[in-house]
Amino acid sequence: MTPPPVSNAKRGEPELTDGDESEIENGLNDLLALEKYLVPTLEIKDEADEEMVAEIFVRVNSKGQALKQDDFIMTLLSVYEPEMRARIEAFCENSHTPAQGTSYNHLIKLSPTHLIRAIVGVGFKRGRLRYAYQILRGRDLETKETSVETREENFVKFGAALDQVLDLNNWHAFINTLGEAGYVCEDQVTSSNALMYCYAFYLIGRYEFGIEAIAMKRLIRRWYFACALTAFYVGSFESDFEQQLTTIKQMVGEDGKPDKDAFVRYFDQNVGALLTDDYFKITLPNALNANEATGPTWQGFVAAQVVLGVKALFSTVPLQTLLVPGSSGSKKAVDKHHLFPDNYLKEHGYLSNRSNRANFTYVDYQNNIYISDDPPVEYVKKYRG
Repeated sequence: MTPPPVSNAKRGEPELTDGDESEIENGLNDLLALEKYLVPTLEIKDEADEEMVAEIFVRVNSKGQALKQDDFIMTLLSVYEPEMRARIEAFCENSHTPAQGTSYNHLIKLSPTHLIRAIVGVGFKRGRLRYAYQILRGRDLETKETSVETREENFVKFGAALDQVLDLNNWHAFINTLGEAGYVCEDQVTSSNALMYCYAFYLIGRYEFGIEAIAMKRLIRRWYFACALTAFYVGSFESDFEQQLTTIKQMVGEDGKPDKDAFVRYFDQNVGALLTDDYFKITLPNALNANEATGPTWQGFVAAQVVLGVKALFSTVPLQTLLVPGSSGSKKAVDKHHLFPDNYLKEHGYLSNRSNRANFTYVDYQNNIYISDDPPVEYVKKYRG
């Protein structure tokens, strides 16, 4: 007797191979085995407090990875203030996707670490994240004692700072201030720490010292340019930030109120200490001659071009227009162009120095292709003709 055709044969499709049947059998066996699967569980005694639960949560979810301080902080928020954690995560997520009325911007795609650094700086005048974790556990950094009362007080401070940091008016006013300093796209931000630390100082100056908006914008423009150009917040950046916050915390007038004149004077002095005559005569020229057209000194040059309204080479369009997102397709709208093309220098027996940033400028990428390896004496005539 002929066996009835299988379903594949009925549909006119190839019959199942031995391998297909084996795979199906294994799948069914795995499915049936689910009722015997043991879900890992962890029993916690009734007397365990919230702090112990938080520690267990961190250890179980680390999966053998080395967790950073902000991971512990986010865990504490999950246990004590899940709404705060949700707000931080939403603010970060929104910064990645273009939309109106969100944290989206052209300079930085935020992570929780960025926001936590700003929050603990504003709320607790602390620059090291390990202190923030201790604070949110309820530890008094002066007495070294930990208590529920202190923890609750610290979460109130954390929440107040979080409100300031996540305020969209504050955030975009700050981002626009950096734009006025010439920093208009993500490529120009060589240190996200510098950006977030300056945001913390912006909020401290506005809210705690009561500095009016115009004066505060001027101060932050100068300070961000100085610390970005000189890579000030690179290396021991947490220590530098903490030291600055400690100094600012002590700026109190005779009336017991924050001394805004001292605040402004402090940053003016720091800008002067970084951007000395020797810096512009020696350090900056050497830095511009040392590396490829990348890094903080090159981006400082680009920022200056943006502020001055300089147009891209052989273009009527300001450089800023070509730098911001939305001006490019699959290729960036501008290229770094060698004024004296590299191949041209080699062909004429000159020692090529591709790293010399004095030989670079920005040009529309189509113009760059058109120029090719022609020397300036030829391609300038083409464009002027």
